Amino acid sequence: MEDIGSKIKEIRKDWGLTQKEFAEQIFIKQGYLSSIERGKKRPSESILLAIQKNFNVSEEWLLTGKGPKRDLDALGRALEITAHLDKDEQEEFERIVLKSKLYDAIPDEIRAHLLLTSRPVPDLKIISRHKLNDLERWEAFVPVTLVAGHAVAEDPRSISDHDIEGYCLIYKSWCKRPEDYVCVRLSGDSMEPALPEGSIVAVHLRSRSLRALNKKLVAARHEGGVAVKELQRSGDNWFLISYNKEYPPLLIRPEEENTIIGKVAWWWARQE
Repeated sequence: MEDIGSKIKEIRKDWGLTQKEFAEQIFIKQGYLSSIERGKKRPSESILLAIQKNFNVSEEWLLTGKGPKRDLDALGRALEITAHLDKDEQEEFERIVLKSKLYDAIPDEIRAHLLLTSRPVPDLKIISRHKLNDLERWEAFVPVTLVAGHAVAEDPRSISDHDIEGYCLIYKSWCKRPEDYVCVRLSGDSMEPALPEGSIVAVHLRSRSLRALNKKLVAARHEGGVAVKELQRSGDNWFLISYNKEYPPLLIRPEEENTIIGKVAWWWARQE
């Protein structure tokens, strides 16, 4: 009993809830929850089920301590559901998830999909400059410039022709103002497994507020190029976080102005 009680306490702490707040979520009294956590009482099946459903806990982990703590299938179902939401609904889903304690417990590989987009993005088609005159063939798309990283770091709105790799075709319904976006090809493995080397990200240049971008993927200026990282705040400091744990966090220093280039709006690991 003490073991399962300690697991329930761990889940409560993960979500940053008091005993009173947690007890309300599983429809029991605070005193009863206290007894469960201390191993004095054993939770009923209905209580265990409420914990699993309300706090996304794996039944196997809760009962045996084996396997992942989180119910990854449930998270996968949530992602599948969001694929059928429109843009405003997806943004609301993202806002709720990112502001909840659930965010910090989501595994990196699933969290990356939430941060990038819940939308099922098809393979990206890239065309050359001379094919821009043939856009009637792709009337549902708009071209967004694919640019070398160093050029984006210098001035993403003033790109010279020799820095343009091509043009990414993005759905018009997604990209109302293509001039507010630029695409960049990633190098290195700092964001693996979510973003392997060679992935392309579309960056929204108007989204640059640190406060608004907390816990979101951003493109940032770093060592003369572009780094795609998760932006996180810790106290008064801001950090750029890699998904590959071999790379340490990068501190954004107050004197480093204009570090953030923009928010990562979409990404593609495969291109045509």
